[in-house]
Amino acid sequence: MGGDDDAGGDGQRGSGRRYRWEYHEIQELGFPVYSRGKSTRTTRLHGRGGDINVPIQIGGTTVNPGDIAIGNEDGVLFVPQDRIDEAIELCSGIEEREAEMIQRLENGESLAEITDANRLISKIEE
Repeated sequence: MGGDDDAGGDGQRGSGRRYRWEYHEIQELGFPVYSRGKSTRTTRLHGRGGDINVPIQIGGTTVNPGDIAIGNEDGVLFVPQDRIDEAIELCSGIEEREAEMIQRLENGESLAEITDANRLISKIEE
């Protein structure tokens, strides 16, 4: 597991320091893995270093040091630390609302009725 091990100080393989993990190995440990794809690009080969604790861009969004990343199969949300309580409040109850929406769909209501889209469209057409 873990692809290649780093050689230990005595030149022996298997020091336990992992520097490359395969996707399936991470999943076997029970950690979720989410990505658009994989890339082997590095700046080290071009003589460029990297920085730590600086803002970065991910998908057009600025992520600052200390921001909290929350992710699942639906996507990733980056929340500034000073707004985490607000984010929790906004997100609480989503699963219950989704379950209610699924039940209504299964009972024959249309998505347009459930989301009130018909009313919004009629306002646009007026």
